[in-house]
Amino acid sequence: MHSIESPAWLAWNLSLAAIPVALGQFLAWWGVTLRGKIKQPLWSIPLFLVGILWLAFLPNSCYLLTEWRHFFFDPAFVNMRHAAITNEERLVVAKYGFFFIIYSLVGVLFYGLSIRPVVKLLKSLKLPTPLLAAPFFVLVSLGVYLGLIVRFNSWQVITDFSVVRATAVHAAEATELRNVILEFAVLLWLLYIVVDIWIDGAAARIIARPGLQGEGSRSRKRK
Repeated sequence: MHSIESPAWLAWNLSLAAIPVALGQFLAWWGVTLRGKIKQPLWSIPLFLVGILWLAFLPNSCYLLTEWRHFFFDPAFVNMRHAAITNEERLVVAKYGFFFIIYSLVGVLFYGLSIRPVVKLLKSLKLPTPLLAAPFFVLVSLGVYLGLIVRFNSWQVITDFSVVRATAVHAAEATELRNVILEFAVLLWLLYIVVDIWIDGAAARIIARPGLQGEGSRSRKRK
């Protein structure tokens, strides 16, 4: 239980979740900068490789959503919840619940911020993003499975590609496992839509606020 809230554990998982955010921003910047050269292999191949790296690290943001399993199923947390009788003990349980809520929300935010710049890049290149969405979220869901259940690390896509590929093929061939991955892919798709709308709304509110304040001050001056 203590290792789950340790600074080293938090910093490691948050750093892994932040990598696809940085890679997504870099992809968008690089893609816009090289828009005129992107069809040339000299430029398109490195951009494609960075895109593979971004995709390999992206499940780390979704992984934060699964950390709730510790709170619900780890013996230390289960015993703590069952033994909570006094107000002080219940407050400790509530503290851990609040911790996991914040932790998951950070993962959701990183998840949305990782994908949004790449989606904008694909749209600027006039690529069919709706057609790409289904296979994309299936791959992300598969990545979460490979990291959460099989315990692969993101960099093993490069260092142990044959093993990762064989495990992914097995997951695709096992009917029950494939169905779970597909169902989770739908949830990830819906989650991204919700996060994307929320970020747009939050950004619009932040941008509009100075204007509203300025308009209000001008109105007061007219009076």
